[in-house]
Amino acid sequence: MLRSAAVRTGVAAAAAALVALPVYSLARSRLATVPRPLVHAEGPPLGHTGGFSEPTCRFCHTDLDLNAPGGALGVDGFPATYESGVTYRVAIVLMSEDMETAGFQAALRFDTGARRGQQAGTLSAVDDRVMVRTHEDTGVAYAFQTLTGSELAQTGGSVTWEFDWTAPEGSAPIVLHAAANAAGGDNSPFGDLIYVTEGRSEGSTGN
Repeated sequence: MLRSAAVRTGVAAAAAALVALPVYSLARSRLATVPRPLVHAEGPPLGHTGGFSEPTCRFCHTDLDLNAPGGALGVDGFPATYESGVTYRVAIVLMSEDMETAGFQAALRFDTGARRGQQAGTLSAVDDRVMVRTHEDTGVAYAFQTLTGSELAQTGGSVTWEFDWTAPEGSAPIVLHAAANAAGGDNSPFGDLIYVTEGRSEGSTGN
């Protein structure tokens, strides 16, 4: 009787172990197939510059404040006054000591009048670090980093992206909106620093 009880106890323990093992394996399997957060190293979704009621990169990278201390975003080459048909080399400059990778998005639109929020002029890439794509619904063109453009020449410091902007006809004021991500390089949306900036350009009186 004691031997039978021991056998029954051993069988029950073995059965419990066999039952528990598939559950544990299944749990691990399910965890392995949970989708990882989207990280847009090859360019963010269009329409995330922060301008004209658009969201910024904080739509996904939400855990730190916008324009937090530790970095800054600036624009070079965007003229205070533009001339119709002239092409300007615009540079988006992101500075942060802690970033391992980085990305940006920028758009230039009419700021006032009947064309407010519409595409202003033409954007074009100048190297393999930047791509330009037009939103099929709004017609707004966005410049943003490519996979190559998300890489830094060296850790920390600053990163610059350049594109050409050809000014439109007329003299209506134009606004540039840009957002950028100083990312930690861990392939997650957490711990990244998001910065935004804007610039304004008036048409010259000779236009």
